[in-house]
Amino acid sequence: MSEELPQEHPAPPEAGTLTRCRRESQEELTEIGQLLVGDGRLVDDDVAVSIYTDRGPVNADKDKNQDFILAWRPFRASGPRAIQFVVAIADGVSSSLYAEWASEVACWTSARALVANRESLSAVDLAHRVFDRAGACIGSLADEITADSLLFRPKGEFDATWGYRLRKGRLAQTTLLLAWIDQEGLHVASVGDAGAVCRVTAEGISGGSPVDYLVAACDLETSLVNALGPQQRAIRQFDSWFEAPIGAQTLLAAYTDGIARGLGAEPLALLDNLEALLEDRFEHPSHCYTRQVIEQRPDEHDDNLTLGVLLYKAQ
Repeated sequence: MSEELPQEHPAPPEAGTLTRCRRESQEELTEIGQLLVGDGRLVDDDVAVSIYTDRGPVNADKDKNQDFILAWRPFRASGPRAIQFVVAIADGVSSSLYAEWASEVACWTSARALVANRESLSAVDLAHRVFDRAGACIGSLADEITADSLLFRPKGEFDATWGYRLRKGRLAQTTLLLAWIDQEGLHVASVGDAGAVCRVTAEGISGGSPVDYLVAACDLETSLVNALGPQQRAIRQFDSWFEAPIGAQTLLAAYTDGIARGLGAEPLALLDNLEALLEDRFEHPSHCYTRQVIEQRPDEHDDNLTLGVLLYKAQ
């Protein structure tokens, strides 16, 4: 019996669905606000934001970063339901091909849909609409790949394996966590295993009275993960849904499971670590913390790592 050899193909081009999604979302979001993508920080009177994503330790078993993160802040927020801040963070599922495309599409689409629809819907209905929109766009991405399967077949992939992936929808899968702040408070919706923690300092209490919340928990016990993808384009139930009023000060950290692996059973400890980084001034805590754990504990963080930090002070 002859042995099937992988077929050699040139590296596939970027999918048009992703290119259009990125271009249109960037144009729309930068026209009306400040946008951070991948690595950056912004600070003004009431909001300080830091985001950072990293492929991981030098010897990590992933050769590319399948995470994606962006944050957005409007130039002017008017009205009780106007968005004051957005962060979207996604982790492409390692077992699916083109997961890095799916995670980017999910973040662009969800942030853009959130800003466009906020005034007309309740927070939970808005979250469902936004996630459905992200799922539909990921579905279009998968449809494009499937429709031109020869063009997008990865270099070195066996024909039979590629055909199986296409039939089973084993491509373009990603988790998604979306957090935003408006006059009603903080809202967080998540599908998959992203994590988030929050510290709210109540208003008008002498010395401050911080309350810590586990907003979204990473399940580190199983390799199975709920995800948006060609087989699940609409979400009926979130893995995490959280709402809380904004206090005098709110510290939010959202992260992928690469960060969570080092936190283990004590995710709230991340808040203390970040507070220590913020003691002097808001430099770039996401970058500082992520690079620190990669350098000091690489074995605990053998994955892509992505972290978004928000410090919000009520006016």
